[in-house]
Amino acid sequence: MRSSQLEIKERRDQIYNLITENKYICVKELCLALNVSPATIRRDLQYLKNQGLVSYSYGHLEATNFDPTDISVTTKLLNHREKIAQLASRLIANNQTIVANSSSLAWQTINHLATKKLDIISNNVDILTCAYHQKTNIILTGGEVSFSRKALTGTSTINFLADLSADLCIIGSYGVTNEGLTSPFLNEAIINRKMIDITTGPVICVADYRKIGVESNFKICDMTKIDYLVTDIFADPILLKKIENIGVNVVISQ
Repeated sequence: MRSSQLEIKERRDQIYNLITENKYICVKELCLALNVSPATIRRDLQYLKNQGLVSYSYGHLEATNFDPTDISVTTKLLNHREKIAQLASRLIANNQTIVANSSSLAWQTINHLATKKLDIISNNVDILTCAYHQKTNIILTGGEVSFSRKALTGTSTINFLADLSADLCIIGSYGVTNEGLTSPFLNEAIINRKMIDITTGPVICVADYRKIGVESNFKICDMTKIDYLVTDIFADPILLKKIENIGVNVVISQ
């Protein structure tokens, strides 16, 4: 079974603690301690490095003095996400019908489309707060409101989508690997899959580096269903190359 986000977080916490407690620990020792592959450890180390928690080079690992409440770190992440949204919005033409899921990054992408006349279908209850063209049509899917996710979900949402067609799809995902997109929420995975199924044109996945390499329990789609992956420069380059080799257009914000 694929690792859930909670399992991944717990493993990365363990790695950080082991590095903090053992100044000279190496990748091989981490593999043995956690019973995972070197590739998994290196992915986790890259994530921790991007977060500013550890530094490593030539096999030397070291914990850094990092304050998780440091506002500059949060600001940097928000800036990267904003750049991803801007890049993704450039892939969308005027007069298209687009469908977008409930992810915050999909919302940010739509927020950059105010100069284009569109029909926008979404299960995101915050979609009406986006900037949009005065002739743009907003279509909410209907369904049960998930207040924690700010999303419309359930059978009604799926049935509503089944009667529609879109030119383009914008999907934000919890997990992105060369095998496909995944979600920790079954309902969300089914709705996102349906959005992709009703799309006749390009499917654009938007995901910052924290989601690249993460696998969750419920499959949304194979990576072959994705036309564009828009991410940032901190995403794992080895994994991005694998995704590119599948035929996905990988677009990286600087």
